[in-house]
Amino acid sequence: MQSVQDSVSLSFSYSVKELVEMLTVVGDAVSSTSTLPVLQNVLVGVSEGMLSIISTDLNIWISTSSRVVSSTPGKIVADYARLRGFVSGFEDGNIELSISGGKVIARRGKSRLLMNTVSPDSFPVKPEVTWESEFRIECDELLRMVRATKRSTVNEKYKPVLNGILWKSSPGVVEMVATDGLRLSRARTQRTDQNDGQSVVIPKYAIDIVETNLTKIGAGDVSVLLSKDAFMLRAGSLEIMSRVIAGAYPDYNRVIPTGGTCSIVVDCSSLLSAVKRA
Repeated sequence: MQSVQDSVSLSFSYSVKELVEMLTVVGDAVSSTSTLPVLQNVLVGVSEGMLSIISTDLNIWISTSSRVVSSTPGKIVADYARLRGFVSGFEDGNIELSISGGKVIARRGKSRLLMNTVSPDSFPVKPEVTWESEFRIECDELLRMVRATKRSTVNEKYKPVLNGILWKSSPGVVEMVATDGLRLSRARTQRTDQNDGQSVVIPKYAIDIVETNLTKIGAGDVSVLLSKDAFMLRAGSLEIMSRVIAGAYPDYNRVIPTGGTCSIVVDCSSLLSAVKRA
């Protein structure tokens, strides 16, 4: 790998608690098994008073940012596991992070951690994407749709599209669908914008990361961006971008009954109890 240049500079002081939270968020995209050592690292940068941390396994990119008061602009590549382990060892106060002599230096009081680093140019660049559809949706509503559909995904070797959830955006409606060939789950919600529609299949591992972060966010609006090659979730300073699964999704509308004349309203808890007893 390319070695770090002496001209690279960065320094900042930041809250231990908040830095741990930022590192935890990006940790889902850090690869511990990749043959590319740089993917076991995170890209830490400071620009115009904003601290940013980015991770990727080349399928998912996660980034988060926060304002930092005392800082020198720059970028460094830091070993994720060692940095998080060091920072997590403290309960409060500030961590100082800087680079000197080609090494990343983390300090907290009398404790110090030195890590080798590489040039920031060695870290993979997030692909440029032309987004074809964008909509905003309530966090709790999107979380409901994710939980209602992901249970029907499956690990299918010969039909990769079944390994994810179909996200379908059209004027007035957002729809999510998952099927394993035996069962099918669909969730829908209304939308107010009138952007052009787009359908993509999001991998289950990306859906799991989205669910985890939506649970932490709890309330408020999030933005979803779709293209034929990728999707992105934006919530405040958090961005999660993932590649999508290529291929045509099954025509699920053909197996959904239509034209029924009878409907039954039952108590949810009673029905669930009866199903469990059966």
